[in-house]
Amino acid sequence: MRDEQSAGERLSLWMGDQIQMHENAITHGGAKTFEEYREICGVIRGLRTAKSELDNMMRNWEIASELDD
Repeated sequence: MRDEQSAGERLSLWMGDQIQMHENAITHGGAKTFEEYREICGVIRGLRTAKSELDNMMRNWEIASELDD
């Protein structure tokens, strides 16, 4: 079970890095048009939602594992 948590933690960190990369792109003028800006914002929103769900699932999994012990 530790392998799954490690994979989840790595995925969560990757998502955090992707969020930061896209936020930096917006901050530094990476979006040349309003459409590009909206697209990047959509990617950020999607990544934040997915990361939040993943983090909640890992937390619940950890709690369930502790209860099983």
